[in-house]
Amino acid sequence: MGVMARNLRETSQAISSYAMQYFRLLFTWCHNLESMRANFWWGSKEGKRKTHWVLWSRLCLSKEEGGLWFRSLVHMNSTLLAKQAWILVEDPESTLAKAYKARYFPDTGFWDASIGYSPSFTWRSILQSREVLRRGCRWILGDENTIRIWQDTWVQGESVEKLISPAMLGFEHAQVVVLMDIEGKRWDVDVVRSLLLPCETELVFKMPFPTLDYPDRAI
Repeated sequence: MGVMARNLRETSQAISSYAMQYFRLLFTWCHNLESMRANFWWGSKEGKRKTHWVLWSRLCLSKEEGGLWFRSLVHMNSTLLAKQAWILVEDPESTLAKAYKARYFPDTGFWDASIGYSPSFTWRSILQSREVLRRGCRWILGDENTIRIWQDTWVQGESVEKLISPAMLGFEHAQVVVLMDIEGKRWDVDVVRSLLLPCETELVFKMPFPTLDYPDRAI
């Protein structure tokens, strides 16, 4: 079983991994391919269908979780596209990043880039993965005012993911700059306390106020 599982993983995923790095594949295509993989795994043949004793999604879990480490093609596609997007963020001086910037976002950064006029399918695909990448990033505050209070991970602290306090009406997509007293170069105590929970407020006040002399940075 171990050899069969390894061979199935390697062959079926190698077929599509190259395309998944550059293009958003149709959900129906991914679903059909995963159905073929499942049929092969359970021994189904044309005209002879075998029982699938375990959901395919269960087989995609790690061995520690009771699965066999098969990969969901939809998730794999999103991950590989996010890696392409990360190149544009992490290495803006690369030839690829410069080409995309000149074509699609000459006057802004990648995080604020729009789909643009007559975009390529590759650019559309990368842009669709941007939110996936953003959810996985931690942020260091800078001077660009692009980091969002509730949607992005920017608070420093152990096991801190995103703030759990409910966003106040009208502030749902507010940026972290709202919490700052720029002239005083400090956190705006009243605003922070009015928008965040006490436990979150304490974490924010423990953070050094950003120097604001470098761009916001994802890590």
